[in-house]
Amino acid sequence: MENDVLEMVLKGCSRVVFDSDRGGLPSSSLDTETVEVFTLEKFKDLIVSHIKEGKDFIIAEVTTRDPLTESVFRSYYSAIELNRILFCVEGNNNPLYRVTARNPINNLRITGKVFYYKITWRTLSDVVKSRECACDNEMLIKANYFANDEDLLFDPSIRGYFAKNLIEEGYFVHRLEQMESSMVISEDLLENYRDDKFGLKIILYTNIGTILVIFGMCILLGSKEAFIVAMAPLSMTLLFSILFLILYVLLFEAPDGFSSIFNFRKSRLS
Repeated sequence: MENDVLEMVLKGCSRVVFDSDRGGLPSSSLDTETVEVFTLEKFKDLIVSHIKEGKDFIIAEVTTRDPLTESVFRSYYSAIELNRILFCVEGNNNPLYRVTARNPINNLRITGKVFYYKITWRTLSDVVKSRECACDNEMLIKANYFANDEDLLFDPSIRGYFAKNLIEEGYFVHRLEQMESSMVISEDLLENYRDDKFGLKIILYTNIGTILVIFGMCILLGSKEAFIVAMAPLSMTLLFSILFLILYVLLFEAPDGFSSIFNFRKSRLS
């Protein structure tokens, strides 16, 4: 029976339908004849090879947005392969880091969450039994949503599920499933934080430091008229720079932007 089902998937026309109500996005589908970018194999071949090994096949859905037209694109990959560029591990026991990555297909930055779907042996057998087909010669294979990239970061059971469904040995999730702590670091948050706030902090702290130095020099040298006249323009410039910086943050940054400017340390989960 198992061989018959797999043979039908390989020889017939089939399409993966992604079953999920997350995000309010319309449902989408994927032709199993599509070649997966990382492995250069058809999705139907990947599905069958995993099922033959007694594993579930996990598909990752990536969302990107065209900055010019604001069009949204959804791309699909083997989740195991995508995770190789989406996450990294330093050393043998260090936590998992989420890194900033681009969609390999269109080179646009990945936006939002990465969604994971699974295709199981039961799913394939149910398709054959119920003859759930769009037409006489096309099977609809349902891929069920079960997690996103944040779940992989924070939930040990999700990492364990990935580890259990790997065909290759020595993958990073094998090490991570042994971690007792469910808290790991999301590098995306740190990258965005550095890009958006770090420059503003440098400007603010440089100006404040310069004003304090001038104030200290005034105390040490006394109220010499020539010195005060020379330093007054610089002091006023720095003061207005700080005021305009604070005004910019209040008007254009997120509600928590103002407080984060004055918090120079990066908070990390441990």
